[in-house]
Amino acid sequence: MLEEQRHYRHPQSSPEQIDRDVARPPAPTFTGENVILAARAGDGRLVGMCWCVFFNPGTGLEAEVAEVY
Repeated sequence: MLEEQRHYRHPQSSPEQIDRDVARPPAPTFTGENVILAARAGDGRLVGMCWCVFFNPGTGLEAEVAEVY
């Protein structure tokens, strides 16, 4: 995780902060914003969709969960 931080524009966490963050179990529930994206064929038929949930996991970084159908 420490090496990956340089790829993002956010405050860098120290090794100690990362250790503290990963030691806490994730919350059993979260509140997020649901977004559904649709892919359509030229004739308008639905050919695929992606359900995304955008949420703030409490780390100062936005996260997402996505399912593709």
